[in-house]
Amino acid sequence: MEILDFIPQNTYIVCVVLFIVGMILKQTPFIKNWVIPYILSIVGILICNFVLEPGVYATMQGILTTGFTVYIHQLSKQGSQIFTSKEKDSTKSSFNSKFKTTVSK
Repeated sequence: MEILDFIPQNTYIVCVVLFIVGMILKQTPFIKNWVIPYILSIVGILICNFVLEPGVYATMQGILTTGFTVYIHQLSKQGSQIFTSKEKDSTKSSFNSKFKTTVSK
């Protein structure tokens, strides 16, 4: 069973909207990062209650779409950090080896 089995097709667009709203909120200087998932949860619940029939099911779908969006964002963020840390490590090691050879001469 995949995670997309829990999210109906007509709420996929909600994930995209939440991702865009999250990126906008991230660029807003007076909004702290820890508040963004809460704001996205409220927005996701409201949008899903508008798109689907209002009720418990739509509220649960709002929470699931928000969770999926935050999960995807974290995967992309941490994945990019892995690649940038490897590049920094290789730059450091080449700098250190050059520095050591210069000092030893």
